[in-house]
Amino acid sequence: HFTMSRRAGLGVLEPDMGAAARENERRERRRREYRPPMWDTDAHGKPAGRFARVPEAMGGDTETRRVLVSSNANARSVSDSHLTDAWRKMRVACAMKRAHHQQEGAAVLDAFVAVERARETSGEAKKPGTMGKCSVTPAEFKKVWWALGVRDMTDAEVKAVFGKVGFDNHGQMPYEVFVKWLILKQSRVLGKEEVKKGPFADADDARFFGKITTPRSVGGTQTPSDWLEKGGAIAVRSMQAPRISLELNHAHGFPGAKDLGNSVHATKRKTLVYFAGALGVVYDPKTHKQRFFRGHARDIRAIAAHPDGVTFATGDGGANPSACVWSSEVQPGCASTSQCVELARVTDRLGYVRSFVALAFSPNGEHLLTVGSDDKHTVFLWDWRKHTGGTNNVKNTNNNGPLVSFPSAQAAVPAVWGALFNPFRVFVEQKRKNAPKKSSQKPFASGLAAFGDAGRAISQKEKPERSFEFVTYGAKHVKLWRKDGDGRWVGRPLCFGKQKTFSIHAACFLPGGTLLVGADDGSLAVFCSEKRALKRIVRSAHGHRNQGNAPSVQNPQKENTKGVRCLVFLETENAVVSAGADGRVLAWRLRDTKDDIHDDPFEEISLTHPLGDGHAPPRIRSLAVMPEDRTEATTRKGTGNENDGVSRRSETRPVSDACLPVQTVQTETTKNAAPSRAADRPWGVESDPAVSHPGRFPMKPLGVAPWAVADCDALGDTGNTSVVPNSSDAKTSSDSSSLFSRVACFAGTAGCDLWEVTSSLARVRIAGATGTVESVSWHPKFSVCATVGSDGWVRLCDAETRAQIAAKDVGDGARGLCVAFSPDGQLLATGFENGRLVVLNARTLVLVAETTPVARERSTRPFPGWSEACIKNQNRISAVSFSPDASYLAATGGDRTVRVYANVHGAFALVAKGKGHSATVRALDWSEDGTLLRSQCVGNELLHWLFREDGGRDDGRKETRCSKKTPWVGETRDVKWRTHCSTTGFPVMGVSSHVHSIDVSSDRKHLVAGDASGGVSVLNHPCVCENAGEKKHQAHGGRVKDVQFSGDNAWVASVGGGDGTLLVWKVVGA
Repeated sequence: HFTMSRRAGLGVLEPDMGAAARENERRERRRREYRPPMWDTDAHGKPAGRFARVPEAMGGDTETRRVLVSSNANARSVSDSHLTDAWRKMRVACAMKRAHHQQEGAAVLDAFVAVERARETSGEAKKPGTMGKCSVTPAEFKKVWWALGVRDMTDAEVKAVFGKVGFDNHGQMPYEVFVKWLILKQSRVLGKEEVKKGPFADADDARFFGKITTPRSVGGTQTPSDWLEKGGAIAVRSMQAPRISLELNHAHGFPGAKDLGNSVHATKRKTLVYFAGALGVVYDPKTHKQRFFRGHARDIRAIAAHPDGVTFATGDGGANPSACVWSSEVQPGCASTSQCVELARVTDRLGYVRSFVALAFSPNGEHLLTVGSDDKHTVFLWDWRKHTGGTNNVKNTNNNGPLVSFPSAQAAVPAVWGALFNPFRVFVEQKRKNAPKKSSQKPFASGLAAFGDAGRAISQKEKPERSFEFVTYGAKHVKLWRKDGDGRWVGRPLCFGKQKTFSIHAACFLPGGTLLVGADDGSLAVFCSEKRALKRIVRSAHGHRNQGNAPSVQNPQKENTKGVRCLVFLETENAVVSAGADGRVLAWRLRDTKDDIHDDPFEEISLTHPLGDGHAPPRIRSLAVMPEDRTEATTRKGTGNENDGVSRRSETRPVSDACLPVQTVQTETTKNAAPSRAADRPWGVESDPAVSHPGRFPMKPLGVAPWAVADCDALGDTGNTSVVPNSSDAKTSSDSSSLFSRVACFAGTAGCDLWEVTSSLARVRIAGATGTVESVSWHPKFSVCATVGSDGWVRLCDAETRAQIAAKDVGDGARGLCVAFSPDGQLLATGFENGRLVVLNARTLVLVAETTPVARERSTRPFPGWSEACIKNQNRISAVSFSPDASYLAATGGDRTVRVYANVHGAFALVAKGKGHSATVRALDWSEDGTLLRSQCVGNELLHWLFREDGGRDDGRKETRCSKKTPWVGETRDVKWRTHCSTTGFPVMGVSSHVHSIDVSSDRKHLVAGDASGGVSVLNHPCVCENAGEKKHQAHGGRVKDVQFSGDNAWVASVGGGDGTLLVWKVVGA
């Protein structure tokens, strides 16, 4: 190993003395034996039992072998309880026998000396292994304590004490070492162990027994008792890559709350392409399955469609943002059919544009336009096919940067919301004799570009250069860009005339050469590109309404949901489809000149909120229009495919208000289709005569719930021609021969949902969260996970059906931070930022109990409450956890206090409080027997809390209380934990320091970790070696807030926090 010398002026390589020292230390550790605390090898010999590196045959007499060897198989299962009882008895006797003038432990030491003298007098000292070691056998140990008054010392307790302190190969324990263990505190004894810094480097380095300190463990951690026996094999497995891997199955989420432009596009294969977090998603509405492009490491900000209908570009943000060009089709030779292949990548190597907020392909597909979010909103034009090898490809000299870059607008970021090429006009280079210089050709001088119209005749010998015009639009501006004779791009703003300037959220070119845009007040506007001026404003009584919210001077951070957000030109239909904040999808017919639209729409579809008329309609922000095969669509509706993935939301209100009928035409296909069962879908319906499968979650409701509404599948065998939309009412003014009967519209809303809208159906296909997603928890028996986030909604998602099956607003405006199922699957606990702790019924999401800062004032309640009404200060609840038997609920957070509530038939009472942390507590773990609770704060400090069953009630029943209000300082090296949410500890010390969340599978063979860069990694458990083998999967765009295995270890769920996505992974290779 060599490294560069640090001496000034030297640039030579010298040996790395640190590596040599580490290697020498490794060799020394292989050679020497481990010594227990306070053990002297020269005086006491080599330790045996759990301290021996290589097990040897036990010497000593028959009684000694019987006590120390015979019950060795189940020693660890009984040692903890027996050791605790033995220490308690001996310490009480030691205190009672101590004289006033004697030191602590002197009476015990005198008793051991007396036994040794008696052995020498009897001649037993001449036996092998007993000469001059100041040690005692198990029989002599029991004799000493009989004399001191402890007459109920069992063999199991003696074996536990000998195993803890240490004994030699003859089964004899040094009593001097034992007396030190007896009189010293546990923390001081552990402090005398050998200390190692950092996780193990390899299997040889793992031959260590003692205390280990790591950067993420305050106070260090101890190796298990049997580590010297099993540690080598565990370390070897820890360094290997796990057998299992993760395959991304479904992404719940849609960029409705953050996207600036249109975020969803339809492909020529009748699939949808959009982005969620750092993923590019290809969604097939027929099968309700997704494929993914995972080439980004940060959140995607914009997407653009190639003219070929299968290629797409996505741009991300952060330092050195990139725009990736990838194919939505399955490429031959691809290892996985669920992943999309990257075709090219362009990167801003200087990193000053912050992110790419708008993308557009040229009409011929050769160039990619990107707009940055820097202060000047720089526009880059790339020949993306030359970037197939990445920015570091040295073989291609044109691969160092864009073709051209220029500023577009100097304004507050972001001011440019979209970019669009004109597909109906192309300009070609004019090569004529005696032509004026190119520099004198001005693209806007006469209304035509310096490159003439493409309609002129071009000879075969000519290879003219082609150019297109494009527009950039956004906050109170729209600008037209053309290329001049010198190859420079020149932009001119379009004039609004006498009209007040307005912001533009969507635009599309019409065949007649005009530009149709959507304004923020719900109106449409037509600009003439030749005159660069506003032609007219289209305001109609039947047009879009001025709804939604916009940021203001008083509230500049308010989300902008106003305006017409989507414009899609349908060339085959000679129409334009628009959608906006009023939740309406309108179809506008083009005039004969094809440069304008009619004053009124000829068709419309109005959406209503899934929770009823009392809520604002869905704010549409994205739109994709797809031709629909009606025969195929009705066949799919009649078969009731389980993968249909219908999403529903719950709200306590009358059922009649939740279900508004939409008239549909029943075809022969639906009449003859096999009836579906509601038990095959996430939630059953009352009208379904089929019996629910007993293993399905959740069970069939006793009555019709507002969120369990009937749909086409459930009523397929009733002959009823009136069906109920799954999530909303779709009111249409069109007949069966209308435009919306020939196309299907997929609308993305500000609620981060993706809707499917036709003339007879409106339903949510992909349901997401409107804010950040903070925590996730799996049901212990079913493939259902619960999430909570900043919007305060608790959502249940089924992994098998890939659908959101229920949701309820529980936070009342507060931000949800944690969620946890009870081990029996009956309850669901959620903690919020305002200090509110809520317990729900896990199946119905009905409120069971809650505590709030103002609960004392609410004396009358329609539901059971808490015996201790509230937490005194309004601090956030960042972690909740149920005990293994679901009889206790622990909660903690910003006030650094751990509270434990007893569950008494749904009424929760505070039974214990613990204080000791110096920072916000972020994780809780219960031991398998439920007697020990572990808490971890953000400063990586681990504290333990011991619970005991004490009598004292008048009715004779036992009561569980915390043994102390201060942390328990006993040894926890052999404790079995039911969960492992803490990111520090011996079993996970080899995990990277950048990990933010951890979970261990129920079989304790693997662990999954989410890091700060958006990666989800699978490792072998325990993970005790640095550079441990892992399989990392990049999917989230930022810090992974939470990650968890399902109860059967078949699924993994991860939430990305800021990206607002829930990713469900399928475990493969198990």
